[in-house]
Amino acid sequence: MGAERRVFPRAALHVRVTLTTKETVSVDTRSKDVSIGGLCVMSPQALPDGIEVIAKFELLIRGKYQKLSIPALVVHSVLTSDGFRIGLQFAQLDDSNSQAIQAFVRSAGARPPGM
Repeated sequence: MGAERRVFPRAALHVRVTLTTKETVSVDTRSKDVSIGGLCVMSPQALPDGIEVIAKFELLIRGKYQKLSIPALVVHSVLTSDGFRIGLQFAQLDDSNSQAIQAFVRSAGARPPGM
């Protein structure tokens, strides 16, 4: 097993996430967790490491849903008994998305890296 690479606190998140590639291929996935650094999703199909995607999802913050659309990079895609677990690293996080994710992670009682 490799060393823990996460550096940001993360929170459980179970929402629909649509991943869209530059070739306009869309994949509907379900999230597992989120941090300021990225997102983990479960997918019915693998995506190649290094591919750029746009991750579209919603966060419930202070009783309101906020739509996010964030460029991300696939850092791994691992086959599990439930499909493919895909790790995404956010590529360009603007202030609005950054603040939304930080607020969500804080309100959800984030797990420190390595847990």
